[in-house]
Amino acid sequence: MHPEHVVRLEIIIDPATGLRVLKVTELQKPSGELWMHWNLQRDSKRTRTVVHVHATHVVAAIYAGLALQAVSAEFPEISRYTRVGRSVPLLPALSRELADVTAECVNVRKDGTLEFDIVGQSNHGVCAVAMDP
Repeated sequence: MHPEHVVRLEIIIDPATGLRVLKVTELQKPSGELWMHWNLQRDSKRTRTVVHVHATHVVAAIYAGLALQAVSAEFPEISRYTRVGRSVPLLPALSRELADVTAECVNVRKDGTLEFDIVGQSNHGVCAVAMDP
């Protein structure tokens, strides 16, 4: 990942609805998985970064039947600092369903806080959330 891969989008209040919405200009080219990023950041009261990668070794591990949540619990270097949620089942890439179920597995609460920092996505990748990349 390089700085030029990061697309910074502004969250504004829609005057008509009073809801938080994304402001995306024609010059910006956000990921096709924008909704996954939005679901994980929308209700946060603080700055939050979502990093989504297609890590082949993690995809292969999930495909082989390993549950990242169970595996991470066995490694104190991971479990001490990171909260790993259950893996997202196999869903179409770029779909709203993948975005919505990823948010469910991270457990985005109504107040914008999260129960987990990382979730694996079956046959797809990993989604991680933190205060900065």
